[in-house]
Amino acid sequence: MKHNGMTLVEMAIVLAICGILAAIGGASYFSQSNTQRLYAMRAALIHLEAEQATQHLLTQRYAASLPGVTDKRFSVQVVSADSHDFTIKAISAIDTDSGCDELTITSSSRQPARCWQ
Repeated sequence: MKHNGMTLVEMAIVLAICGILAAIGGASYFSQSNTQRLYAMRAALIHLEAEQATQHLLTQRYAASLPGVTDKRFSVQVVSADSHDFTIKAISAIDTDSGCDELTITSSSRQPARCWQ
């Protein structure tokens, strides 16, 4: 007797393999997405750091507000600024538990340091 088609066991094996591949692919996608968000946050802060340096050269003060960075993945704000120091924060819109969801840059440091390497 000749059978055409797949048995239930064969179908279950194929579905299990597809599920494993989807799990691996999904985890890789989310990891890459988090990495790209971190790079975008760092780039925005470095750009604003350069803007602050330019403002300080022109007026001898750091700017209390800067041109807004619009990105739906994170928000950026000038926390403080005076004639001697500034603090700018970028906060991720999604909590990733990576410890790099909030980046801070000042006129003298970048925090957390491990997220800037």
